[in-house]
Amino acid sequence: FFFAPEGSDMHPLLFLVLALVPPTATVHPASPLSAVRPEAVTIARSSAVALSVSPTIVPVGRPLDATVTWSGVPDPAPGDWLGVYHANDSVAATAPIKYQFANASAGASRGRLMFRLLNLRADYVVHFFRGGVAAPVLVATSNPVAVANPR
Repeated sequence: FFFAPEGSDMHPLLFLVLALVPPTATVHPASPLSAVRPEAVTIARSSAVALSVSPTIVPVGRPLDATVTWSGVPDPAPGDWLGVYHANDSVAATAPIKYQFANASAGASRGRLMFRLLNLRADYVVHFFRGGVAAPVLVATSNPVAVANPR
């Protein structure tokens, strides 16, 4: 027998359905940054790859839409990516603040992407990696982007 509260319009079958539905927990997807494996980074700088960021100063109180340009990437691959780091962070110990794949730009041997940078009280650099996020190979580092009036 199924019980519905006296005077209730609720159908007893509803109680059966509710009793049979298992409770569920909300599953949050992993952050895309969690795919980057800093402990797997190797460094093999390439003088062929040129990488730069402009403008070079993050203003006080406003984000900066920084343009990152690169050229000279031999045999571009879908796993090539650019990561924004604090200038003093070790790429072998720290995940990037943000990253984008180079093939998000029209041409991968040369290209241009935009990153929005906030004034986080530390200068930035952008690194160009090959080999995907699971086995990144650092090949180039940009000029630094200074933070105006770090607090």
